[in-house]
Amino acid sequence: MSITTTTSSFVNNNSSIDTLQTPLLQQPCKNPDYMQAGAVIVKVGGMTCSSCVSTVENAVNALPFVDSCSVNLVTTKAEVKIHAAAVDLQPGSEPVEEIVDTIESVGFEAEVVGITKFEAKEATETAVLSISGMSCASCVASIERLVGNMDGVKTVAVDLIKGMASVTYIIGKSSADKVSEAIESIGYDARVEHIVKPVASPKGSPGQVPAEPTVLRVCPISPAAGVEFEDARKILNNTPGVVGLFESTSGDSGVVQISYVPSRELGARDILAELGPQWRLAPRNPSTGYHMDPVLKHRILLAIPLAIIVEVLSMSMLGSLLGCWLPVVLLVTAFPVQYYCGWGFHKHAIRGLAHCSLSMDFLVSFATNMAFIYSAVWVFLNLPALISGRMTSHNTDFNDCMFFETTTILITVLLLGKALESRAKASTASALAELSSQRPTDATIVEEEDGSLRTIDVDLLHIGDRVKVLPGGHVPADGTVVMAGLNTACDESLLTGESRPVKKGEGDEVVGGSICVSGGMEFTATRVGSQTALARILQLVESAQASKPAVQRATDKVAAVFVPAILAFCAIVVCVWAVVSAVSPPQRAADMTDAEKALLVFRFALSILMVACPCALGLATPTAVVVATGAAATRLGCLVKDAQVFEVAGNRKRKMAVVLDKTGTLTEGKPGVTKTIGFQDSRAKAMLAAAEANSEHPIATAISAWAAPAGVDSTLTVTGFENIPGVGVKCDVDGHHIRAGGDLSWVVGSETMAKGMMEYVEWMQRERDDGAVVVAAAVDGVVQGCIALKDRLRPESADLVHQLRYALDLSVWMCSGDHEATAKKVAVDLGIENVIGQARPSDKMALIRRLKLNGNTVLMVGDGVNDGPALAAADVGVAVGSGVDVSTDASDVVIHSLRGLAPFIVLSRQTLKTIWRNLFWAFIFNIIMLPLAAGILYPPTGITLPPEVAGVAMACSSLVVVTNSLSIQYWTKSRYGHDEDLSKAIREATGRKAGKE
Repeated sequence: MSITTTTSSFVNNNSSIDTLQTPLLQQPCKNPDYMQAGAVIVKVGGMTCSSCVSTVENAVNALPFVDSCSVNLVTTKAEVKIHAAAVDLQPGSEPVEEIVDTIESVGFEAEVVGITKFEAKEATETAVLSISGMSCASCVASIERLVGNMDGVKTVAVDLIKGMASVTYIIGKSSADKVSEAIESIGYDARVEHIVKPVASPKGSPGQVPAEPTVLRVCPISPAAGVEFEDARKILNNTPGVVGLFESTSGDSGVVQISYVPSRELGARDILAELGPQWRLAPRNPSTGYHMDPVLKHRILLAIPLAIIVEVLSMSMLGSLLGCWLPVVLLVTAFPVQYYCGWGFHKHAIRGLAHCSLSMDFLVSFATNMAFIYSAVWVFLNLPALISGRMTSHNTDFNDCMFFETTTILITVLLLGKALESRAKASTASALAELSSQRPTDATIVEEEDGSLRTIDVDLLHIGDRVKVLPGGHVPADGTVVMAGLNTACDESLLTGESRPVKKGEGDEVVGGSICVSGGMEFTATRVGSQTALARILQLVESAQASKPAVQRATDKVAAVFVPAILAFCAIVVCVWAVVSAVSPPQRAADMTDAEKALLVFRFALSILMVACPCALGLATPTAVVVATGAAATRLGCLVKDAQVFEVAGNRKRKMAVVLDKTGTLTEGKPGVTKTIGFQDSRAKAMLAAAEANSEHPIATAISAWAAPAGVDSTLTVTGFENIPGVGVKCDVDGHHIRAGGDLSWVVGSETMAKGMMEYVEWMQRERDDGAVVVAAAVDGVVQGCIALKDRLRPESADLVHQLRYALDLSVWMCSGDHEATAKKVAVDLGIENVIGQARPSDKMALIRRLKLNGNTVLMVGDGVNDGPALAAADVGVAVGSGVDVSTDASDVVIHSLRGLAPFIVLSRQTLKTIWRNLFWAFIFNIIMLPLAAGILYPPTGITLPPEVAGVAMACSSLVVVTNSLSIQYWTKSRYGHDEDLSKAIREATGRKAGKE
C-alpha cells in the first residue's frame, strides 16, 4: 500500500463558527435590556502583570452600564462593551468619560482609541403552537404563506407530523394571539403552547451561552384557592433568576409556566415556597403516545353505521321494501354523515377558500357536496312523483339518480384513513417517545440535616441536591457521583449508543435518563430540568425532525399548486367529455340519453376530485426524516442537527471523501508521556507545566501533568500566553520566555541553531518514526529537553477505515497537526493512504475546499472544538464526543463513537432512498390514477373508477408512504440494534461483496 504524504502548505482562510443560542420559554416578567449599544476601546498604560489586568477588569465591570470588560496585557488595550441603555457613545460623553476615570482611579493611564456602535436589533420572540386539522402539504403551505405574510413575522415553520408550528416575530408588531387567530381564520384549530424568547448573556460573561432555563408548571391548589396568573406574576416579578411567566392555554386552566435559571441559589422548591401554600406543582401532561382525537372518534363511530345503512339500502332488496320512500330515507340518513361527520372537511374548505388557500379538504368537500346537493335536489324535485306513486323503484333506477351511498362511503373512508394515518404518523416518532420515557417522574434525595431520604417530584430537584439511586432505577438528573459501590454501572445505551454498561465511581459524571444497572450510588445534581443532557438531546432531535431538506422544500412548492391544478384538470376533463359525448360519443355511450351521459361525466369529475392526493406528496419527506433522526439517536448514538445532512451524506451520485482528524478522533485523545530527554533543571519543568496548563489541548494536559505531578506551582505568573494551532505554545513565566512545540527551529528561534543540536534532532526523528508525538521545550531560547508522547488508537478506528474504504468505497484522508512522520506511522497502522501532516486549521479548510473542487462531497470528522472551522467548511461536519454532550460547535452531527459513523452514512443512504421511493409512489399514484379516474379506459374497455373506490385509493396512498418510512426504523433495529459485525451489515445494505480488499 502506497502512502501519499503531504506537508501542509495551503493558503490560509478565515472561517466563522456560529454559536447555538438556546431559546427560552418566556413572557417577560421583568425585562432588563441586555442588548449592547457598542464597545469602547481604551489604551491602558502602566500594566505589568495579570494582577494589573484583573484590577482594571474588576473596576470597569463594576460600572452599572458595562456589560463586560476584556483587557489584553500584550496589546495593553481594554474592550468595554456597553449596555443598550447607555446610548450616548460619543468621545467625551458621560459613559466614556466614566470608564476613563475609573481606570485612572485604580492607578493606570487611560486613553480612548476607538468607539464601535452596534446596530440595534428589534426584540423578537417565538410562539410555539399546536395546530389540528392539517392533512397534507397544501395545509402546511397555506399556513406558512398566511403567517409568513403577517406584519412583524420573521420566520415560520410548520411540522405536519407533530401538528406544531414555530413562529418568530418582532415584539410589538405581532403576537402569539394574532398568529393563532390568523391560523384559525383559515379553518384550523390553533393553540399557543408556549412562548420562546432568547436570553441575553448575563453581565460579566461576554460571548458565553447563557445557562439553559427550565420551566416549572404550577397551578392553584384548588379552584377555591382564589389565586390566578396575575397573583403569581406579582409575587415573582422581582425574583432574581425568574426570567418569565406564561399562562398556559393547553391542558387544565389555571396552569402557570414559570421560566427560571436553576442555580444553587434558586430552585423549584424555592419558587413554590415563595408563591405560598395556595400553589402546587401542576399535573404532568399526558404521555406523548398516540391518542385518537375524541371528536374524530365520535364522528367515525357515527359515520360507520349510517354508511352501512345507506349502502345496504342502496344495493340490496331491502331498499325495494321502502318503495317510493327510499330516496327520502337515504337523504335523511346521509345528511348527518355529510354535514356532521364531514364537517371538518367543509370548515377547512370554506375558510381556506376565503383566503385563497386550497387543500385536500377542499377537494373532498367540493366533490361530496356536489354529489350530495345534486342528489338532494333530485329528491326534492321529484318528491311529488314519489309521494303520488308515479315514481317507484320498479320503474326508476334510483342508483342512477342519486349519490348518497357515494358521499357517505367517501366521508367514512376518509375519516378512517385520517385516524389510521395519524396513528401511523405517531409511530414515526416512537424513538422520541422512547427517549422521553427515560426521564423518571420521582427522585430520592438525601436530606442535609439528618441524612434521611425523601422522595420528591423530579421537577422539584435543585442543583446541589444529593440524590440516591438504587440498582435498576433511572438517574433523574445529570450529576457527579459522590458515593458508589464497587460494581456500580449505568446503562447509557439509549442516550449514547454505548451498548455495554459504563462503570461509575466517585467523581464520575452520570447522565439523567441512564439506568443504574448494578451497585447503587449517590450523586450531586449539577444540571436539572431543561439543562440536562436528555432534555437537550430531545430538543436537538425535535429541531432536526422539524427541519426541511431541499427535496422537501421542492415538493412543498408542488403541493402548494396541486389543488388548483387538479381543479383545472377536472374542468378540462369535464369539457372534453361534454364535447365528445355531444359530437362523437364512444360506442358504449351511444345509446345513452343526455341525462345518462351527464351523469357519466359527473362521476368522472367526482372520481378525479376524490383520487387526487397531495397528502402522500407532503408526507413523503417529513415521515422519513422523523424516523431517521430518531433511529440515529437511539440506535446509532448519532445526534443529527439538520435533516439536510441525510440528503447530503446519502447522495451516492457524488463521490464522498471522508477527512479524519487524528488526536481525539482516531485516537483516544488521552496521550501519555513515554520517553524524555534532557530536563535536568526542575525549575524549567515547573515553568513548562505552568505554560502548558493554559492550553486545553490533550497533549498540553499530558505534559503539564508529567512536568508537575503534584500540581502547577501557583506562585509562577504566566503572561502573554499564545497557543498557535499546529505549531505550539509560547508565553512568559516569571520573566522567562517559554516555547514548546514540535518544530525545534521554532522553539529555539533559529533554524541554524536547531541544526546544530543533532542529539535532539536524531532523538526526535526516531520517536516520530515510532509513531510518537514529540514536543521540544526551550527557556529563553535554550532547549531544556524533548518529550515523546503516544496516544492509543481507538479500538474501532481500524474497523472504521476498513468499512469506509472497502464496504462503502469512500476516499479516506487523515489530516493531522502532528509531525509528518508521526502522522504517516498512524496512517500505515490504520490503512489510510492519503495523509497530511503538520496541518494547521487553515490547512484543513484548504484541503476541504480542494476536495470539493474535485467534485467530492466532504465529510469531516473531528473533535468538535479544535476542528471547528473545518467542520463548518465541510459538507457534513461530524464531531466525535460524548453522545450526551450536545455541543454548540459547527458540527452537523455529534456521534458518541466512531462505530456509529459508517452505519450513519448507510442510514443516510437508506433515508434518501426511502424519500425518493415515497416521492415516486406519490407521483406515480397520481400519474396513473388521475387518467383512470378521468375515464381514459372507458371507450376501449368500459372500465371506470367509481368515486367511492377512488376515495379508498386516495386514503390508502398516504398509508403506503408512512409505512414505507417506518421501514427505516425496522431496518436499523434489525442491523444495528445489537453488537454485531457492522462491516457485514454495511456490505449487505450497500450491495457490495464481503471480503473486498
